[in-house]
Amino acid sequence: MSKTLLLLALASAVLAGGESARAAADADVARSMSFGGACVRCDFSGRKLVSANFTGSRFVGAKMTNADLRGATITAADFREADFRGADLRSAQAVDTRFDEADFTGAKLDGLTAPAARFREAKLNAVTLNNVELTGADFYEAELNGAQLQGAELAGADLTHVTAREANFAKADMRAAKLRDGRFERASFVHAELSGARLSGDGFAGANFEGAEFDGVDLRGADLSTARGLRQSQIDDACTDGRTRLPPGLKGGGCHQHLHAVIDAALAEAREAIRLQAGQTASETRRQALEAARQAIEAMRQVNNAAWTHPPAPPKPPRAPAPPNTEE
Repeated sequence: MSKTLLLLALASAVLAGGESARAAADADVARSMSFGGACVRCDFSGRKLVSANFTGSRFVGAKMTNADLRGATITAADFREADFRGADLRSAQAVDTRFDEADFTGAKLDGLTAPAARFREAKLNAVTLNNVELTGADFYEAELNGAQLQGAELAGADLTHVTAREANFAKADMRAAKLRDGRFERASFVHAELSGARLSGDGFAGANFEGAEFDGVDLRGADLSTARGLRQSQIDDACTDGRTRLPPGLKGGGCHQHLHAVIDAALAEAREAIRLQAGQTASETRRQALEAARQAIEAMRQVNNAAWTHPPAPPKPPRAPAPPNTEE
């Protein structure tokens, strides 16, 4: 019997209640343990899975509550609807993995590396995600209320329709990220890198943008009228339109309408590179995605400079010659 089939048989026996299998499952899982294949709704609650390897695994609906997954490697795996409440995933790596609708309430995720991972509709309320690498990750409609993401790498991440009230994105790298139509009330973006990001909707009441980098930020349709910490110098670097609402005393300067086409194309290439190269080290995939985002933002700046530079005033026409003096 292959190692993978043996593991799945063991998991099935645990679920069936076999005494010998239960005793084996209660023991610590070896650090070299690897998992593959499918084991839908398996129960690994409280198990020690330190440095375990999940490659191409399908663990939809798995119970991972309070499991110890520190340093685990998860590649191209499917953990949709899994229960990670109270689990410890510090310093784990999860490349091109699906966590849609998973529950991470109370989980420890500091130092997680998960480029291009999917967290659609996942519950991440009040979790700690400090210094994580989530380049190109998809958080569509996820819950991040009160989450701590200081220093997080979120370049190219999709936070569309997320609920992230009072979340902390201080000093996070959010270049070319999408923050569209979400709820970011009272969230902190202090000294965050937002170059090329897209913000829209009215969910920024009380959000703090003090010292945030706004080079090429797309604010078309964004209501920042009650946001805090904004300065005119930041708005001068951003894209605005008639729908943009700014705090009293600040004024938008317009935007080039084709500005983000280059960014979208570059980020799509970056995400595809991560997906295809999941076997590479996390640092390499992160580097490639960030380089693609950097190139897109640089191209955007050049477009902006060309669009916003006022053409020189035309030369004044020559003065008409003075009429001849006809006086005798």
